[in-house]
Amino acid sequence: MVGYKGYSNIRCQHRGQILMVALSRTKKFNAFSDGLYNDLISVLKKSSVDPSVTVLLVTGDGKFFSSGADLKDPSNNFKPAEDGMTSRNTLDRPAGRFMMELLGYTKVLVAAVNGPAVGIAVTMLLHFDLVYLSNNATLWAPFTRLALVPELCSSVTFEARMGLSKANEMLLLGKQIDAKTAENWNLCSCIFEDVDKGGDAFHLRSIGTQVCDKIEKELLSIPLANNTSKVFVSLMRQRRAQFMKKVCNDELTILDQRFDCGECFEAYKKLKWGRSKL
Repeated sequence: MVGYKGYSNIRCQHRGQILMVALSRTKKFNAFSDGLYNDLISVLKKSSVDPSVTVLLVTGDGKFFSSGADLKDPSNNFKPAEDGMTSRNTLDRPAGRFMMELLGYTKVLVAAVNGPAVGIAVTMLLHFDLVYLSNNATLWAPFTRLALVPELCSSVTFEARMGLSKANEMLLLGKQIDAKTAENWNLCSCIFEDVDKGGDAFHLRSIGTQVCDKIEKELLSIPLANNTSKVFVSLMRQRRAQFMKKVCNDELTILDQRFDCGECFEAYKKLKWGRSKL
């Protein structure tokens, strides 16, 4: 069996054919750093060829699912290159490589959102096959605050999922929505009400464990579940993978342009800082 130990920013646990992955930077509210991106890239690569894994489930330790990009991480320097010529080239950074790895993943992806999700922690949900929220979860994609752009294909996926006006409520106006609104706007399958909120992603009553129970009962208990799930993923998600990768590349190209010309840095300097991340 492939090993999933030794990571600094995530915790992994095998649950039969399900690999549970908990974002685990609790002091940073599970914010995405280069280290977290690299850990997730490694797990995606390993599990994609691991015959013991049929489903990859992502959840979070602590009170947050994820507070988005860690703006205090050295990799998130908003200053444009001093020579005025060198591009940021996000696609070759851990964030860009994580996006491409996620878009090409060929097994079942499940999200068990245990609390607030911000930025990329929201946009990535649109690429999961099944999404479940705890009743205290919120979704927030405030990219305009930092003169960023819709990322991880959200310029396409949000409009396709909930219509242009609601998509722009979240993306253009930066509206934060609660779990019930997310359910009404087709961003999740359902809400889990009775979950443990103590912060241990692998607790018996955590949303992650309860979603595992549901997947085991309703999918993995059927004959040939492993092969059948691969067929469904290939038909329902993978047929659009190349298109999504192009969309993602186009978004990141425009993002780099905004970074390179200094717009993002200007917005960063003017933003009133609290605990919020993106």
